[in-house]
Amino acid sequence: MFEVYVIRHGQSEANKAKIHQGNGYDTDLTEEGRLQAATLKTALPSNPTKIIASPLKRAHQTCQIATGDDAQILDKRLMERSLGELEGLSQQRVKEIVVEMDLLNRFEHPACEKSEVFRARVIEAWDEILSKASAGDKIFIFCHGGVMKAIANYLGERGASYDYITIPKDRRNCCIDYYKVAEDRSVRIEYVNNHEHIPEELVTG
Repeated sequence: MFEVYVIRHGQSEANKAKIHQGNGYDTDLTEEGRLQAATLKTALPSNPTKIIASPLKRAHQTCQIATGDDAQILDKRLMERSLGELEGLSQQRVKEIVVEMDLLNRFEHPACEKSEVFRARVIEAWDEILSKASAGDKIFIFCHGGVMKAIANYLGERGASYDYITIPKDRRNCCIDYYKVAEDRSVRIEYVNNHEHIPEELVTG
């Protein structure tokens, strides 16, 4: 058995300004985001065997603060979904565009990365991580809310076991999803969107 901790980044400057980021509008962590990342030091095991991160600044900076080290692997497949020309626009403006174009949601915009393409790259990365893991590993993956949802939904479809779990619509900054993986690569979902380690006054996202 080995363990995988999937962690969302801390609050970024764009998060705070309510600007859509995707993977082309790359901003640093805010001071609140850095404090959120620091709370991960006690929420995560102290002895990870592998540290993987999205190369986007908000994820890699969270990794550096939480672990005191750089990621061993920066994997572009774990970047957030591309939003194309919507990146850098305010959340309010994107809502207006969705209405103007009569779209179901922003992901239907023709400039956005297609759902099947986004999901495929994330799952490819996930499956590769699991295929290279060994018994006793504690793997940290620092990434993004959309990536975390894609992984959790995929595992649910594949019959991952759990006692009770609800995939949240919104994920908090620096929340953790925790999985236990058996030798046959079957997965047990222990929890998702856990942010109990973050003081109430620092909860964002």
